[in-house]
Amino acid sequence: MGGHGGGGGVEGTALPPGTYVVPEFGGPHGEDFTDAALVKSGQKVLSINLRASERVDAVILTIVSPSGEESTLYHGGDGGELKKPLALAEGEYITVMEAHAGKHKGHTRVKYIKFTTNKGNFIEGGTRTDKIGTDTAKEGYQLGGFDGRSGDEVDLISAIWTSIQPVA
Repeated sequence: MGGHGGGGGVEGTALPPGTYVVPEFGGPHGEDFTDAALVKSGQKVLSINLRASERVDAVILTIVSPSGEESTLYHGGDGGELKKPLALAEGEYITVMEAHAGKHKGHTRVKYIKFTTNKGNFIEGGTRTDKIGTDTAKEGYQLGGFDGRSGDEVDLISAIWTSIQPVA
């Protein structure tokens, strides 16, 4: 996606087998976060949602582990408008993330984000800019979580892609 930031939190956390993370997009502000310890190959994404208006305030991913444990991965603040969640059907996976960066109060932030599934469904929010990063999952992978930085909004984001099939 083109690194534009100050690194998220994954550097100190080992990724489980069947997962990989891509370069981040956004700015170096906010606090580090990572879902690296929570994601697993073979997990299922139930839904994704956003809080956004002029910029991206939060990303919200609800997942179920291979053992059946449900978790909601929430990063960012509580501003902006809570969008209608995108619920994924059986056999549907988030395979593309597009993020746009821009300045807000002198700091680079994620201004717009869009997630698209293998079935062509999508959720988006924020304000588009000309600083665009797009990442597409490798064959057999899906969006499983995030790495980045956030505070009252999402400052920096990268996708953690997980294998659709379990990997030992």
